[in-house]
Amino acid sequence: MDVDEPLIYTVQQGDTLFSIATQFGVSVDDLIAANNIDNPDIIYVDDTLTIPPPG
Repeated sequence: MDVDEPLIYTVQQGDTLFSIATQFGVSVDDLIAANNIDNPDIIYVDDTLTIPPPG
């Protein structure tokens, strides 16, 4: 897989945008922008998020 390709991640119980961003080495702002998230305080289990390439 090319490291520049975005990944798809399924939200798990207990995840936060911060924990997901940290796990993949991206910023919370980049995660919000990549997924058009209106309210970053609300994510749901089984949501799928696009993880942008780090950097």
